[in-house]
Amino acid sequence: MTIRGTRQGLGAKATLLACAAAAIALLGFTASAQALTKFGSDLHNKDGSVVQANGTRNCQQDANALDASKPCDRVAVQFLDTGSPSGNIKAPKDGVIKRLNLVAQNKGSFKFELAKVKKFHGGDNGKAKIVDRGDKIKYKKDPSHIQTFHVNQKVSKGDYLTIKGKKTSLLRCQSGSTEQLLYQPVLGLKDPFTSNIGHRSNCTLLLRAVYKKG
Repeated sequence: MTIRGTRQGLGAKATLLACAAAAIALLGFTASAQALTKFGSDLHNKDGSVVQANGTRNCQQDANALDASKPCDRVAVQFLDTGSPSGNIKAPKDGVIKRLNLVAQNKGSFKFELAKVKKFHGGDNGKAKIVDRGDKIKYKKDPSHIQTFHVNQKVSKGDYLTIKGKKTSLLRCQSGSTEQLLYQPVLGLKDPFTSNIGHRSNCTLLLRAVYKKG
């Protein structure tokens, strides 16, 4: 959303007061920004432009053995097509997620989740378990711009970004490496670490979490 204001003439004293107030506000904003941590997809190219979403897939289009009519969990374990902010593929510390950023080729929705992962070494297989579920996120078609959603989700060190849905368009399909572990039927909150038995996606999930460390 873009907010446009109008400029009005000010006297010298009023101008000085306005400048001082702006400087204080800027210092507060800078301190707040420095306290926030990001993990997941970087969402920006090296030249500063937004990474463009170029894929929309259901679960079966990523893993033939899965059912296209049913949802799957997508655990984002790598971001080779985009990189990660400060190298943070997963949450580096405990905290509270305040915003989710994403880029989407088409409109859609997903259930936001967090997962723990083990025994993943860059190949086709790994084990994951869902440790928390958050809000349902509905996004619009906008493949060249970042969309922002405000949430309030606790996160623990080592958590990975995960989404649940029948299909997603938050994808950058380029590298061919294992970027997501896929699970169908979807994992329950009380389920133990479960193997993806080779079900995977080679598309990068264009999702980033912005959070305040606890």
